[in-house]
Amino acid sequence: MAEALLITRDDLVKLSPLKGGIDPDKYTPFIKMAQDTHLQAILGTKLLVGLKTTIENGGEFRSPYDELMEYIKPCLVHYSMVEFLPWLAYNASNGGVFKHNVENATAVEKAELDYLVEKERDSAEHYGRRLLAYLSENSASIPEYTKNQDGQMPPSSDELFNGWVL
Repeated sequence: MAEALLITRDDLVKLSPLKGGIDPDKYTPFIKMAQDTHLQAILGTKLLVGLKTTIENGGEFRSPYDELMEYIKPCLVHYSMVEFLPWLAYNASNGGVFKHNVENATAVEKAELDYLVEKERDSAEHYGRRLLAYLSENSASIPEYTKNQDGQMPPSSDELFNGWVL
C-alpha cells in the first residue's frame, strides 16, 4: 500500500503553476519529500501520522481537522514545488540523467530557476506561518499537536524563522 499524501494531483494543479499534463510519477516523490521534511517539522510526527492514517482508512476529516487541511494544502503544495522545480526538466533512468528539451522552447537559466524556487519558498513559508498560527490558536482541539512525541519529531513553532530583521 502506498503511503498517504496529504495533497492530491488536483490540489497541486489548482494551487501551483504546474499544468495538468505532468506525469504524476515525476512529482509524487517530491510531494512525499516535502511532506516528510518541511511539513513534518511544522506538524510533528504524531499529527502527520494521524492525518495520513485518516486518509489511508478512507475517512473524512472532521472539525477542526477539515479546516486544518485547508491550511496544510497550500503550504505542502508550495514546499513540494520548492523540491520539484529543480528536477522538472530532468529524467533519471538506467542510462543516466537526461535533460528534456522541447521544440520552440528556451530553457531557463540557473539564476531564473533559483528565483522561481525562492518565490515558491516565500509562498510556502507564508502558508506555513498561517498554518502555525492556526495550530497555535486551535492546539486545545488538536491534541496530537501538543502530545509527547515519544522520541519522534516534535512540532517546531520556529520552523519558519528566517533570521533577524533590524
